[in-house]
Amino acid sequence: MPNLIARRIKSYLKELGEFFPIISLTGPRQAGKTTLLREMFKDYRYVSLEDPTLRHKAIESPKEFLLEYNDLVIFDEVPRWLNKTSKLYFYDTGLLCYLLEIMNGKELGANRLRGAIFENYIIADAFKSFFHKGHTPNFYYYRDNQKQEVDLVYERGNHAWLYEIKSADRFKADMVKTLDKVASLWDRPTSSTIIYQGDGVRFVGKSFLQGWREIEWKRD
Repeated sequence: MPNLIARRIKSYLKELGEFFPIISLTGPRQAGKTTLLREMFKDYRYVSLEDPTLRHKAIESPKEFLLEYNDLVIFDEVPRWLNKTSKLYFYDTGLLCYLLEIMNGKELGANRLRGAIFENYIIADAFKSFFHKGHTPNFYYYRDNQKQEVDLVYERGNHAWLYEIKSADRFKADMVKTLDKVASLWDRPTSSTIIYQGDGVRFVGKSFLQGWREIEWKRD
């Protein structure tokens, strides 16, 4: 990697490190990315997912895999599927709408990103509710190697709460399909909830259907 480019990247990485707990460095193979990072972060543990045993563990049990490492770690040769599981959320959905040039409710209802914005709003509300009560929740987004997704997972003790978030204002049977399947695979007792843009609270099969206005986020 040419010295000028390396210096610029180092400067940029140091700046990013002051604001973000996780930084991703991507680029063509054999460009010097690993060497650069190991020179910059000499105190960090180095883990290469080129090792088939480690890669299998990361794919099959990503949460347990990450818990084995402290905050100071460099993961190398990370498969693309791991990148696809990351999501970016805005705590301020008003700002999000402004950046998308959505200026009123009518425009929001017609926007193709309406579902993602509604999901973002619900998750931000959950975080704010827990933080306001002095708790830091163990929230995360779930996606497995079969591309089955759950919008929000909350684990505490020996229990897991699974949430699917839908912008539809009417219940549809296919809303519970993935949620029920993922819940059946979980390694501990689960409670499944579908949060939707309609009203009312009721059970639908094994899941709880809840209108977004009736949400009460609780620690357990």
